[in-house]
Amino acid sequence: MNIFRQTRIFAPVFVSLLCLQAIWEMSAQAQSRPPEEESRIIIVKVPNPVPVAPREGYLTLYTVAQAAITLTPVTAPGGKLRMKRADQKGICIFDKLAPGVYKLQIIHDDYKPLAEEIRIERGKATALRGDPVSKYGTIVLGLGGQLAEGVAVRLNGRELTSAEFKTEKGVIIIPRAPVGAQSLALNKVGYLDWSKQIDVEPGGNLISPEMARAVIMLTVKSLPRAEVHLDNEAKGQVTEEGMLTIRETDPGKRKLRVRLDGYEEAERELTLSFEQREPIEEVALVPLADETEFSAAFDLRITEWSPANQKGWELRAGSQIGVQISDRAFALASNTSRPNRTFNIYENFRLILNLRFDNGKGAAWVTRAKDERNYYLFELDKQERKLKFYICQDGNCVLKRNDAVVADLDEEGAFYRIKLVASGNRFEHRIDTRNGNDEPLGGVIVDDAFRYGGAGLCAINGLVMSVNEFKVIPLK
Repeated sequence: MNIFRQTRIFAPVFVSLLCLQAIWEMSAQAQSRPPEEESRIIIVKVPNPVPVAPREGYLTLYTVAQAAITLTPVTAPGGKLRMKRADQKGICIFDKLAPGVYKLQIIHDDYKPLAEEIRIERGKATALRGDPVSKYGTIVLGLGGQLAEGVAVRLNGRELTSAEFKTEKGVIIIPRAPVGAQSLALNKVGYLDWSKQIDVEPGGNLISPEMARAVIMLTVKSLPRAEVHLDNEAKGQVTEEGMLTIRETDPGKRKLRVRLDGYEEAERELTLSFEQREPIEEVALVPLADETEFSAAFDLRITEWSPANQKGWELRAGSQIGVQISDRAFALASNTSRPNRTFNIYENFRLILNLRFDNGKGAAWVTRAKDERNYYLFELDKQERKLKFYICQDGNCVLKRNDAVVADLDEEGAFYRIKLVASGNRFEHRIDTRNGNDEPLGGVIVDDAFRYGGAGLCAINGLVMSVNEFKVIPLK
């Protein structure tokens, strides 16, 4: 069926996208017709037609450049089969045609074949336009700015070569995309992959992909108020909740530094990649050990403990009895001058205790404490004649050693002097007995759970004790 129009459009297409102007020319045929219309041949009015002999016809055909044109007589007496190829402008001329009906065929590799019957009239010049439907459409990707540079384009899983698309002014143009359902994907280093199922139509297909910049969100966990640097750039301080999130981090090798006054600076190299988009890096800061002695005589300086003024600590003014401790009271020695800490922290040290068993049950002391829930606990059980060693983690204390004690602990109301040497992962106790001997108290204990921490006192299992000397001497 023939469709007749009086217009012919050949115009460049202007695309304005993302505040950028990209200008290009597409095929005139594809742009002159809505893509849903079928192929057709249209009569074109020519202002100054070519003079034609009275008994002959003349045909000018406007179509696709280099298309193969066949004109086959149907009811045209004297007509002959004519075959030509359109020129670079898409024009093909047939002169000296016998009047009558012909079958006009237009064939081009990039277009669907078009065939219709036309009539050549005697003594007249006929002008037609043949618009075959293209097998390809032009995909225009408006990315904007410099984003289009360096983008890898995949169509149906195959990466296009540089000759199959062009990039200019923030726009990527794919001139020969097959018509129909296609899978389109874009990749660029430093950006999230973008993909979409599209329906390509003949002519222009404008698409606005949103390629988000690919970043890594790095979370650093450490002590509150610790300063975090990434590649020598300050990123902020760790919050009171113990973490800092760096939301926009590029992949690659990164140098992480975490520092807090009173602690050794931690430095490590990270290798960040998009395979793990939200990594978490835990940085345990090692405290600088206190180098000064702590000595508590339990006079008016009882506040040099953390927490201060413990419930269950009773100071008896005017006596030499020191402090009486009960009710699971827990406190650590605290006269530190180091910043960002509330109690003294020791690595290797000597601890001297002078204590009495007030209710006959025993005594207890704490070492290498991280806080009130994580520490080593030693209990001298007078009734069982045992030195018990506990590891307390997250508030749960587990008995690890239960060493027999052979020293005499039966002197009524006596104070006993106990000495502990902590060196590395070794803990060795000794006790001064009433006969003047310096004897071992239990065996040597070896453990690696805590390598540094605070020293203090704690009453457990209902014991009540009095302490009139507590001294910590750091070891070099």
